[in-house]
Amino acid sequence: MVKQPLLVSQIWLSAIKLQLMVLPATDVTGDLTGADTSATKISYMFPKAGFTCLTTPAPPGPTPAPPLPVTGVGMACSNAADDCGSDKTLCCGVATKGVADGADPTKPVSLPNAAICNKAPVDGTAMAEDFTGTLEGNGADKTQIKFTYAKANF
Repeated sequence: MVKQPLLVSQIWLSAIKLQLMVLPATDVTGDLTGADTSATKISYMFPKAGFTCLTTPAPPGPTPAPPLPVTGVGMACSNAADDCGSDKTLCCGVATKGVADGADPTKPVSLPNAAICNKAPVDGTAMAEDFTGTLEGNGADKTQIKFTYAKANF
């Protein structure tokens, strides 16, 4: 018989049967220490009695970020001659001073300029709208970043 350990579980292969042996759940306890000046301590416990293995459905993942617009305000464009999908109420321009929402206001996270469609001026009066959206990170957790390009900077 060939025996080969595999992390927490051990899988033993034999000519007769496949047997899976799993270690039993254990109580997990610990302390969290706060970052406040008094270093507040919070004790926690996850009892083994309440533990179950996840089977189906799988645990929920992050909600995918909504797609960026393909029409209207925020649609990508390439130059001043771009007609924004033949929408006469829009024009292609450069949105500047974009910021990541929720960032520390004392240390704003600036975004690069973006060529997007926005409401075209009417009789010399600016009609642009704020453009907000959500980007999704490339990491395993797909961190979402909400952003805003203010109408004043279009």
